[in-house]
Amino acid sequence: LKCGGKSFPANLKLLEASSDYFAALVQRRISQKIEVCSEVSLLDDVPTTGLTELLLFIHSQPSTLSLDTVDDVLKAADFLGVAEVTRTCEVFLSGSLEPGSVLEISGLARDYMLEGLEAECKDMILSRFQEVAATEEFLLLESTELLAILSDDRLVVSGEGEVWEAALAWLQGGRWQHVVQILAEVRFGLMDYGYFKDTVMGQVLDEVKGNSVVQDLLREAGHYLAVMASPTRETADEMILRHGVTPQFALPRLPQTFLFAVGGRSSATSAPSLSAEVYDSSSDQWTGVKMTLPVGLVYHTAQAVGERIFVMGGRSVDLLTKRRVDSSQTFILD
Repeated sequence: LKCGGKSFPANLKLLEASSDYFAALVQRRISQKIEVCSEVSLLDDVPTTGLTELLLFIHSQPSTLSLDTVDDVLKAADFLGVAEVTRTCEVFLSGSLEPGSVLEISGLARDYMLEGLEAECKDMILSRFQEVAATEEFLLLESTELLAILSDDRLVVSGEGEVWEAALAWLQGGRWQHVVQILAEVRFGLMDYGYFKDTVMGQVLDEVKGNSVVQDLLREAGHYLAVMASPTRETADEMILRHGVTPQFALPRLPQTFLFAVGGRSSATSAPSLSAEVYDSSSDQWTGVKMTLPVGLVYHTAQAVGERIFVMGGRSVDLLTKRRVDSSQTFILD
């Protein structure tokens, strides 16, 4: 093979068996009764570094993938149609995922349409946002890429202040033309009122102060937080009339994990409960859910499987005799 002014010895039979490009080349020459030549020139678009690694793989020779070379290998594999090398690169990149590399790998996954790997990257970006936002690559994101992250309800943060700090750092890289779109995705209504008043408003820079749209957003968010900090029936009615539904800047982020409490009792002498509650770690709140046991239970066990909770064993109380009854039933909560 000739490429980039260099020669690469290769076995044509192995190339034909591994590469869609060479399989088509050989078949076309055979159909046209043209002798398959002993030398093939490739476009210089194929990086020689990637071609070297690809040929080592095809010829079952030891090859070394790294984050520095994998882009070239993927480019060569894509051009020559070597699916097995593409899959090998995808597995390598999946195993290399960490907050410091995930944005670079996400770009490669997008460029080479590796959908499974791209989904893995998105999950890590959302679940480890604070670590990802501390990288240099985060500050180099395109506005559309950053918006896709900040607008995702699955974004995991200990507080919305982390989102504000990350957005502000990105904007300060000379991206103030995007300030309206970026800050519209910060959930100011999820912040502590003291943090918003002292930190957010204290960090508002001249570039933001001169933007009436942003000023309106911050004013509305500040009013919302002030009311929610000490709500009354009157102010609650006012907020309902003012917004109708929860405003965009106060929509909750979705927690990735939930803790369910099913049954049990509040004291040693109280009757077993048949209700269930769920704990949301992102808002630090317990909420009742619309599913109940047919009987109150204590000393039982429960297991979440998919979207169902299986409740087994335990002890209940006979409503007629008031006597304790061991349960041998299994209940399913959907």
